[in-house]
Order: sequence, then structure tokens, then C-alpha cells
Amino acid sequence: MLILALGSVLVGCIFLVISFLTENTGWAWGCIVACGVAAIVLLVDTVRRNRASVETAATAVAADQPTVTRTSTAQTSTPAQASTATAPVAEPSADDAPTTAVAAVPAEHASEEPAETKAGWRARRTAAKQERAARDEEARVAAAARAKQARDRAAVEAEQREKDAAAEALLGATAVQPAVTAADLQAHDDLRTDREPDEEDVDAADILVVGSLREEVLVIDEHPRFHLGSCSWLRDQPTLGLPVAEAMELGFTGCARCAPSRVLAAQARER
Repeated sequence: MLILALGSVLVGCIFLVISFLTENTGWAWGCIVACGVAAIVLLVDTVRRNRASVETAATAVAADQPTVTRTSTAQTSTPAQASTATAPVAEPSADDAPTTAVAAVPAEHASEEPAETKAGWRARRTAAKQERAARDEEARVAAAARAKQARDRAAVEAEQREKDAAAEALLGATAVQPAVTAADLQAHDDLRTDREPDEEDVDAADILVVGSLREEVLVIDEHPRFHLGSCSWLRDQPTLGLPVAEAMELGFTGCARCAPSRVLAAQARER
């Protein structure tokens, strides 16, 4: 049957090639008919094989059935035969038990297989649900992290805009007001935050000159800087006057805003 189907397919291919070469639809219809014959042959062969397999399975099942003991013979015997019989009734042979057990095994497996399949299906469904829940949780955490980053970025931008607005307000009306220097901006920041001004950057030569001077500088209790009297950071705070050399010996350092060490050193060199 298979050879016949293959031959029909081969004939159909030949017809198809001829129809392409001759541009004749008759050969194309012949190809279609040959392929249809091949399909019918394959269908008939498949049905025949299925029937043969079913018959083989039925024969095997019938062969596996347990043999029936000959107890019916003893039941149908006449009373006279039963009284004269001296031989005991034949017991079922030991070979019958394995036959019965073997016949029962397929039924047990048949009852266990659906339960195992159902349990496996449930386990796969549970695993799929857990995996889906894990993916949803990861997506939720990622979305929350992105939202937090966006909020932080917006807060930083808002703070930067506030700082820019404050700087613009300080630098406003430049045509009327004098130019604002970096020191003025630093002073404004110090006044706004009320923090200690930075330490003055002094050369070693200026330190040697200032360390021998007696000019008075101003200090504030519990603050580490000494200032000139014109320092804007002092404002209205109570101050104490000390010689600059004594202030340096006590551990005070110059204010970066008014630069007392450099000013006093320059004045001393001019004298």
C-alpha cells in the first residue's frame, strides 16, 4: 500500500512538471487526481493497520484471562458417581494465581495513571501561578523604585530651582546695584544658614608677619575665627578685642571673608 501511494505521488509530480512545461491544465488535473489516489491509499492503509492493532490487543487480553477450574464437572456428576468416587477433587493449580495477578496489574495501573496525571497537572498549575505572582511582584517593586526615583529627581530639581531663584533675586537689578562678587554670594549663604565662615587661606610668610603684630582683631565667644572690625559676618553679635598675635596663640584662625591675616600683613609691609 505504501509503495502504491509513493508511486501515485511520483506520477503526480511528473504530471505537475509536464503541466508547467506545456502550460496545459489537463496535466495539472492529472496531478491532482494522482495525489488524491495516494491520499486515499494512505487512508485505507491507516484504517487497516488500526483494525489490525485493535484485533491484536483483543487477542492479547483474551489470552491473559485466568483459566476456569473444572469444579463444574464435579457439580454436574450424578449422586452415584459422587458416592463411588474415591479420588479428591482437583484443586486449582498454583499457576492460576500468577495469571490472575498479571491480569489485575493493568487495571491497577489504569486507575493510578489518571491520578498521577491529575496531580502533575495540579503541581504545574500551582508552579505557574507562583511564577506569575513572582513576576507581578518584581514588576510592582520595579515600578515603585522608578516612581521613587522620579520623586527624588523632582525634589532635587525643585531645590535647585529655589537656589537659582534666590541667586537671581540677589543678583537682580544689576544695572542699579554694583556687581556681586563670589565673596558676597558666600556671605549671603553664610548669613542665610548662620554657619561659621571658612578659614582664611594664609601663606606661611603672612603668618610669620602677623604673629609678631599687636593690631587688634575681634573674636566672638565660642567661635574659632578672628575678624577685622569691618567684617560683615559680625553683624550685631557681641565681640571681644584681642591682639592678633594673642588670638593666634589662643587657637583662633582668620576669617575667610574679611581675610584679617593678609590685610594686616600687607599693612605691616607697607610701613
